[in-house]
Amino acid sequence: MTAMPEAFYLAGLRKSQQPFCDGAGAGAGALAGAGRGVASMVTAPLRHMAHATRTMAGGDLNVKVPGTRLEELDALAGSFNAMAAKLKTSFERSGREVAARQSREPRALGRKAKPACVLSEGSG
Repeated sequence: MTAMPEAFYLAGLRKSQQPFCDGAGAGAGALAGAGRGVASMVTAPLRHMAHATRTMAGGDLNVKVPGTRLEELDALAGSFNAMAAKLKTSFERSGREVAARQSREPRALGRKAKPACVLSEGSG
């Protein structure tokens, strides 16, 4: 039986593991970078929608959300924009109706209302 020093055969093992560890580290870094990119593709449109919602709540009904390459988020953006357009149309129509009523009512309110029935002193 031949005896070999432990350092002799472990040195080869350590050398063969080094490229694997380097490759695994690089792969993990690339995977983390890709994950960050995908997360950004999802969260950026959601941030746009959250900002647009706050803007709309502040009274700006002209806000629009940009489309995206992700089908579900693009559909959500389209629905948001359609809702914003309908809401704007509804507010404009309501504003015109209120303005029309206000233009008619001051004349009617300016005159004193006449009672429908006047009772004389002797008719009670």
